[in-house]
Amino acid sequence: MATVTTYGGARVELPTVPPVPHQVSVLMSAYNIAGELVLRAELDNVAGPLREACVAHGFDRIAWRDPANPV
Repeated sequence: MATVTTYGGARVELPTVPPVPHQVSVLMSAYNIAGELVLRAELDNVAGPLREACVAHGFDRIAWRDPANPV
């Protein structure tokens, strides 16, 4: 179980799934929409490095040093 607690005390709990070997497990994504924090449960496995997981979930504007390390 993954748990996120905000500064204001709100709590979000997500069930976790067993990781798949050689894949990146994406449990949750977070977006700032007009000053509001939006959390979205993904519960997804993506084949490939961390960069592929980010691109697959809409985070394609991140600068990367290499496929596993953001700048």
